[in-house]
Amino acid sequence: MEKNITVTDKTGKRLGLTYLKRAKGLVKNGRAEFVSENEIIISDKSQLISLTESNFTEDNKMSEYDKKVNTSEEPEENNKIYFNAREWTLCGENSSSKGERAFVTDFEGNLSEAYCIGDKTQNVTEIGTKQLVLKKNTKYTLYFWIKIDKALKFDALCQLQIIYNNDFDNKRMYVLSNNNIRPSKAKDGWKLYEIPFITEDNEYTQLRFSVKSASFTVIPGKEAKYYPSISDEEYDSYDYDDTTEQNKTFKNIPNPFKDFFSQFDSSKSANGNTGDNTSKNTTSTLKDPFTAFNDFTKQLKKDIQREVNKSVRNDIYSDIKSMKDDIVNEIKSTFSSNKDKDNK
Repeated sequence: MEKNITVTDKTGKRLGLTYLKRAKGLVKNGRAEFVSENEIIISDKSQLISLTESNFTEDNKMSEYDKKVNTSEEPEENNKIYFNAREWTLCGENSSSKGERAFVTDFEGNLSEAYCIGDKTQNVTEIGTKQLVLKKNTKYTLYFWIKIDKALKFDALCQLQIIYNNDFDNKRMYVLSNNNIRPSKAKDGWKLYEIPFITEDNEYTQLRFSVKSASFTVIPGKEAKYYPSISDEEYDSYDYDDTTEQNKTFKNIPNPFKDFFSQFDSSKSANGNTGDNTSKNTTSTLKDPFTAFNDFTKQLKKDIQREVNKSVRNDIYSDIKSMKDDIVNEIKSTFSSNKDKDNK
């Protein structure tokens, strides 16, 4: 990229050259205006630095000017934030929040201090940092590895939230569940995320992780370049593992489609048969297509209904368990308040 935009003041004095991108930034900030495709006029003289032709070239003059005037055009400084479980705590006083620091075995077989949160129920658990004082209009990147415990329900929600100045209505949310954001690396269920954000005109910042209907574990991470031995993997559409027993809702349903259509596979009956008798016997066992299809649909309906009933029962049990915990906590709270009144 070359400097091909001429910069002048309102008197027509030529100040130097700059890049097209910087020129657009000056115009956007109201500090200049285009007079032609390749020329802008500076309107904010109070920001100019006094430079003389004898001390600086035109390029140097414009570079110094850009540093003074155009710092808010686009943050270039990139500061790194690495997850540290010791710097995060449970948010709020909700008794249903589940989370703790613990050492876990990471993707390399090493022990790493993590924060484990969530209990796969509808309860929301959040952990967060203290209020961080960050530089305004600066780019930061948060690095961490995360492992989401596979949930039965697709409504599981795992988020990273960035909150400026305690303004929760305008928080920035990054949905990590269901592979909404592609990780930089992945291995054995662990995913490395490098989440960039710009502070804009904000200083006070809080980072939060939030989870519902799932649980996950967060450990420290670094830039992807530090893991050259880990190759990219293919990612499923959802954050659940249909190879595990608990998620095979229809694992006991046979493959009726294969069984049904194999009856009418003429190539199967023709190949491998050495005698006419075998061929005749195979043909005689074939059902009428309409009768066979009717039997097939009946059996399929029974199998699906059986497995759905099992799944529904599991969901009802989980909901009842969650309701029981809430009721117990409410009763304890009621008795405690009544006891305090009696003492008074």
